[in-house]
Amino acid sequence: MIDRLNVEIIAYHGWGYDQFCWQDWENLLPPTWKVQRFDRGYFDRPSAPKFNSSTATKIIFAHSLGCIFVRKTSLSRPII
Repeated sequence: MIDRLNVEIIAYHGWGYDQFCWQDWENLLPPTWKVQRFDRGYFDRPSAPKFNSSTATKIIFAHSLGCIFVRKTSLSRPII
């Protein structure tokens, strides 16, 4: 079952972008949803977030080449 109150999102940007390409999307989401942004490090420090909760509904946003950076462990138990 999907828990709409306990949601974690990891957003992966594409080629030539950085983590801030997701900022407008993040502003549209409910404030209880936890959003982490992957950053390849083209313009700033790289970051590779991981899902923290075993019970949260997990969602991945990926743009363009961001798809290739999604960790396999993030996809081990897809719900949607």
